[in-house]
Amino acid sequence: MGIRNVTHQNETCKPRYNVHAQMKPGKPTDTRQQQRDFGRSLMWMTLLVLVIGGGALLAGFYGITEALIGLACLLAGAGMILFLWLLLTLIGKLTGEE
Repeated sequence: MGIRNVTHQNETCKPRYNVHAQMKPGKPTDTRQQQRDFGRSLMWMTLLVLVIGGGALLAGFYGITEALIGLACLLAGAGMILFLWLLLTLIGKLTGEE
């Protein structure tokens, strides 16, 4: 009976799926592309938090009219951030960083 319990315990401890069987062989990981995608998504999240979050805070504290005025300033700030990001991306492409 002791041997049966050990066998039963080993069967229940087996992994439910093989992680390595799900990986597609042959194509190497492009970490530079992943880094560019991550940077792009961070930039968009920053702009969204700045404009939407800032607009919501302005509306909550000061009212809708002042929030609309503040939203114009927030959009100008977001435009400057976007311009700098595009400039740095262009410089990276021109220097061969891609």
